[in-house]
Amino acid sequence: MKKVYLTVAALMSWAMMSVAALAVDIIVVSHGQANDPFWSVAKNGVDKACKDMKVSCKYTAPATFDMVEMAKLIDNAVSQKPKGIVITSSRCCRFR
Repeated sequence: MKKVYLTVAALMSWAMMSVAALAVDIIVVSHGQANDPFWSVAKNGVDKACKDMKVSCKYTAPATFDMVEMAKLIDNAVSQKPKGIVITSSRCCRFR
């Protein structure tokens, strides 16, 4: 019976670690379009930094410059409850 408990405990630990590994630690919401050469370099930098820091990241950006769409992306990021959210903006006063 002790082996059964140990096996169950090991499986539960493995499952919890697997779920934790899938969780997004940081979500980046960029105002720059995903297909813009500058922002593709920025995204590559974010991906490398997250890999180096051993955190999971999700990079999001609107298809075109659209503050309404960006607000939706921010709301979506907040609803996922990551450990951190990074937001870029060309004009910070638009979020007031």
